[in-house]
Amino acid sequence: MKVANKCEMVENEKNAEYARNERQILEIIQQTPFVVQLHYAFQTETKLFLILDFCGGGDMFTYLQNVPKLSETIVKIYIGEMVLALEHLHKIDIVYRDIKLENIMLDDQGHIRLVDFGLSKVLSPDSDYCARNICGTLAYMAPEMIKGEAYGFAIDWWAVGVVTYELLTGNTPFGAVENANNQRDVRERIKKMDPVFPRTLGKTAKDFILGMLKKDPTKRLNGNKKCAEDIKSHPFFHGINWNDLQNKRLKAPFQPQLNSEEDTQNFSKEFTQHTVILDSKDFVPCKTTQLLFRGYSYVAPQYSHETAYDTWSSTSRRRRKSLRTAVAPTRVQPYRLIRDNAPPSYRL
Repeated sequence: MKVANKCEMVENEKNAEYARNERQILEIIQQTPFVVQLHYAFQTETKLFLILDFCGGGDMFTYLQNVPKLSETIVKIYIGEMVLALEHLHKIDIVYRDIKLENIMLDDQGHIRLVDFGLSKVLSPDSDYCARNICGTLAYMAPEMIKGEAYGFAIDWWAVGVVTYELLTGNTPFGAVENANNQRDVRERIKKMDPVFPRTLGKTAKDFILGMLKKDPTKRLNGNKKCAEDIKSHPFFHGINWNDLQNKRLKAPFQPQLNSEEDTQNFSKEFTQHTVILDSKDFVPCKTTQLLFRGYSYVAPQYSHETAYDTWSSTSRRRRKSLRTAVAPTRVQPYRLIRDNAPPSYRL
């Protein structure tokens, strides 16, 4: 369950945009492979709630605390699942814009699930399928975004290259360097430098990462194409049957140890030991939130026979059209999760 505080939404319109945007995007991407699914959305006087798939394997960031780096055989399964998820999103004109280890969850079978769609955006042909908003986490940002240039789907492929490097080496490619580790230094390395590879990294993996981390998005592997065939055909994925991978017929590299359906042992104690406050006495102007979150409630189709709920006032087609200009984030200010405190990694 993901919880947002309405009081913060009223105080900062950007947070309200993120919340509305995520709710709408989650409805559009139902049945997308390797993406968390929305079951219910509802609200109280002071809070917004999203009921999502429970991913018992925890997040990839926490997983890598125990296994600093992974083999190429394992990584190509995880990255392959991510490629399939992003390809499906791109085909319905959605750019994700927030790929990082914290947003890659593992379900109870060990398959990945992308989460947190507050920064995602539906791109429009009216804007040549481009956006200009600067958002996300710096270590995973593509050069064109950092420069303030127009960008498209290729920024997601850049971030996949960063994650591939990170899973194989245990570090981000443009991260900490002695005496040059402030945000300005990181930005300059992303814009101008190539990553340094350990000698142990295979030639094929290195070639794949370099292809994904081309500074020029038009020369980047797959570029701004919606279909990911250029990536799928790279030798790094040799031996992968993409149909079997999409249908989860390939066994996940890691099978989470779970004692029950609600077992949280694979999550950081930073989250599981935090006091949960489901409602509060914060004053929220009623009329304001009625306008901000009208039609927020949602019931997934498989449950629609169980209860009535308030629907968006527009049709599905009109709703998609309105999404195309819904979000213009300039800085990551994630609204609260159930723990009520976002970790530093969620901020620029």
